[in-house]
Amino acid sequence: MKLSAIAGLCISAAVICRIFDKTGREYGVMITTAAAVIITSLSVLALSPLVEFINSLYERTGADEQYINILYKSVGVCFLTGLAAGICRDSGENTLAVQAETAGRITLAVMALPLLEKIADIAAGLIG
Repeated sequence: MKLSAIAGLCISAAVICRIFDKTGREYGVMITTAAAVIITSLSVLALSPLVEFINSLYERTGADEQYINILYKSVGVCFLTGLAAGICRDSGENTLAVQAETAGRITLAVMALPLLEKIADIAAGLIG
């Protein structure tokens, strides 16, 4: 991922959005959404070193694959939630942004249930 290319895309999209501010705000929202999707896609592609590192840790520790999957899904939920909330805020829909963030938090909490169950089992084993 070239940060300079992403910065250039952000600046270009911002300038174009300012041009449409007075005449057609809906075009600015579409440009912002397209730029955000492209930037998020490029960012996700840049995660490959992190994925390789996590996979090597997984192989070395012999952890349950379920926990690694939870980690990957959680990162995806965070990216998607941030993207949706940001676009909603840029569109002037703060209520929708808050709802997207709430849905993301609930999704993360539900995804973490197997981890909480494992922690409870470990604690019960130590106590009993």
